[in-house]
Amino acid sequence: MAQNFDWNAPWMDQCAWIFSNLENLSLDAREALIVLLIAHYNAHGLPINTEDFSQKAKISEEEVDTIFQILSTKGYLTVGFANGKVNFNLDGLVKMSKVPGKGLSKSLISEFEDEFGRDLSPSEMQKILDLSEKFGERQVICALNEAAVYDKRNLTYVENVLISWSNKGLTTEQIESGIRS
Repeated sequence: MAQNFDWNAPWMDQCAWIFSNLENLSLDAREALIVLLIAHYNAHGLPINTEDFSQKAKISEEEVDTIFQILSTKGYLTVGFANGKVNFNLDGLVKMSKVPGKGLSKSLISEFEDEFGRDLSPSEMQKILDLSEKFGERQVICALNEAAVYDKRNLTYVENVLISWSNKGLTTEQIESGIRS
């Protein structure tokens, strides 16, 4: 996969890119279907609404809304308002996909630096790598997202979230799908 390309270029086939990179994305089948529907609707200038997606995916509107929230939490989807209409932006898919040849530690550390808004110290980098080794990269990113939601952008909070999830016996899939108890 090319690292430098214009995701939003008119010639870019986002659906094809998504299909080609599904294994690099943390998506279950329903989430992948909703992502593909969003990309398709965006490509054709169709308005996105939960009723249409519910009918197409054969799931409830509440489930569609929950999936929107999960995709947003994972960093894949941003919803904004411009030119008098709601926009569903999937730029996060490219940013969050695991690029072959890109080291785990660099992408994970970059996530923390981006979220914290500063460069990390060597000891902080080592702590993040230790957490990733113990809990897995996906869980660490979920904990970082949780810290951001509660505006607690520090490693102690991230570590406490991971420990709490571990004590509750939550799997990565449960955490990514929003199950926290």
